[in-house]
Amino acid sequence: MALARELVNEPSLLLLDEPLGALDLKLRRAMQLELKALQKRLEMTFLYVTHDQEEALTMSDRVGVMADGRLVQVGTPEEIYDRPATRYVADFVGEANMLEGRVVERADGRVTLDVGDEPVTAHTGTSLAESARACLILRPERIDIERWVDRLEPAPDGRSVLGGTVQEAFSSERTVSSSSTSPTETVSSSPPPTAPEGSRSPSATASAFRGRRRTAG
Repeated sequence: MALARELVNEPSLLLLDEPLGALDLKLRRAMQLELKALQKRLEMTFLYVTHDQEEALTMSDRVGVMADGRLVQVGTPEEIYDRPATRYVADFVGEANMLEGRVVERADGRVTLDVGDEPVTAHTGTSLAESARACLILRPERIDIERWVDRLEPAPDGRSVLGGTVQEAFSSERTVSSSSTSPTETVSSSPPPTAPEGSRSPSATASAFRGRRRTAG
């Protein structure tokens, strides 16, 4: 009823502040589709405020991520998710594995980082100088886990290989595996693993941006 009362005035901009927050998951997802269809049918701009990242990415043509009352990035859902401008955005939107390293090579919008035993090549939209500290983001669903072999063929499509050991795997809404890439780093992946627990596992697909500045003390 509240939505109908606002729409009858035909506003040029409609503010929706957490409108589905009180609904259960199944009904909320159904209403997301209803609101999106309504917005397209009315050709009206909806400004939708939500703390649910999945909801923001699903419903929006453009997403604005705020931190401390300021917009830190505005873009399409694909840009926000695949090309986060900062570590905060990468960590806030969706799940992300973060690996710190140093830039050892850069060319054509791609950088190669030293993050441990193996260099990893990643896309970047940030100007990163050689030897600069950088943060590598690995989305769980973009990681392929395969059995380690003595001689790996060159990775296809510009993928990088990051060796590790599968520590555990379990199922909830999707399969998640935790792989140890070094004594201090682990990454999580969501595709069903083809490697059993305890086997070595290469991974793929990454993005990089400027790393966190560290202070002594």
